[in-house]
Amino acid sequence: MGKAQGIDHAKPRKGRSSQEVQMRVEALHRRSQSTDLRHRHASIFEGFTKKRNKERLPPWVNDVLDYYRSVKDQISLDFLEGLVKSGRLWVGTDDIFYGANVQKDGKWNVLIAVNDNPDPAAALIHEINAIVRKGAHKQNLEAENDYGAFKEQQAKDKKRSKEEVGTGAFYQTVLGLNKLLLRKDPGSKEFRR
Repeated sequence: MGKAQGIDHAKPRKGRSSQEVQMRVEALHRRSQSTDLRHRHASIFEGFTKKRNKERLPPWVNDVLDYYRSVKDQISLDFLEGLVKSGRLWVGTDDIFYGANVQKDGKWNVLIAVNDNPDPAAALIHEINAIVRKGAHKQNLEAENDYGAFKEQQAKDKKRSKEEVGTGAFYQTVLGLNKLLLRKDPGSKEFRR
């Protein structure tokens, strides 16, 4: 298993270190090699499954794809699409890390643990930034924060849009009632219905 120099290889869980994550990923890989990998769906990382079918991606992966499109980060977008297409995005459970990245056979693999993970999308962004931008841990956390700010802004815009639609619908209703009242004579039978 390869290890590129100067790259942050993990987003450890609280109380865990990057070194523990590296040892854990190596152990997951070793254990999977001891099983029969001739099976078509065997995992090269024990307990993790590859996500390669675009139609069956977890929603948080699609959120990251949409984010990269929105901020016009073509390099990260291409990298993530390549991970998915080649089956090198792995999702599973682990108690040591939220995300990890590792080279195998000269190709990057990204592992995201989804159990008790408050934001798998942020972990994915962390790992992609580490590889594509060769970011240190601090820079990868900043990339996560940028994504969080983007999501917050989207939520505000969506709320404002709903409020505007709601206000517009209210005014349309009032205008419609006014037109109805103007057309009908309050003394007529039709008005009393």
